[in-house]
Formats: sequence, structure tokens, C-alpha cells
Amino acid sequence: NADADPDAPARPQTAFTYFNRHARLKLKAEAAAGGCGGGSFGQIAAAVAERWKAASAQERAEYELIAAADRERFALESLDYEEERLGAGLAGRVRKRSSEGAAP
Repeated sequence: NADADPDAPARPQTAFTYFNRHARLKLKAEAAAGGCGGGSFGQIAAAVAERWKAASAQERAEYELIAAADRERFALESLDYEEERLGAGLAGRVRKRSSEGAAP
């Protein structure tokens, strides 16, 4: 998004996103070891989705824990970010008000 603030905290990732990163690296390594060149993007994506569907509750819980920590990080960073924005906005308003009442 062109209007996005570059200073805003990064959005939290889902458990599947973390699983996807890990599984994709594993699949690429397996494919390279097998000599098939790594597979296409679509093939790897389909394989990752199948592995996620087949993942045990314990395996998914590991990624859910990572995602929960990321959501907490996002919440804390968002609070800090909003406080900074609010502080900057109030400081600007105070300066404007104090300069409005000044003698010419």
C-alpha cells in the first residue's frame, strides 16, 4: 500500500504462515536432494497445504504459540506507535496554539 506508514509495526503473521516458511524450506531441500530442481511454486504450495492439513494438533500448537507471540509483539508495538503518533500530534497542536496567541 502506497499510503502505508513505514514506521507502523509489521502486522502479525498466522500460524500457517510460520508453518509455510518452515515447510517450504524443507520441501525445497528434499526436492533438491532428489534432483528434481525444487518443484514449481504451485507444486510446493500444494504440498505445504497438504502437510498443514495432515499436521497433528501438537505440531500445529507449536506454530500457534509462535503466532500468539507475534500477535503480542504487534499489540505492544502498536501501542507504542500510537502513543508516539498521539504525542507528536498533541505537540503540534500545542505549538500552533501558542503561536496563534503570540504578538505579531
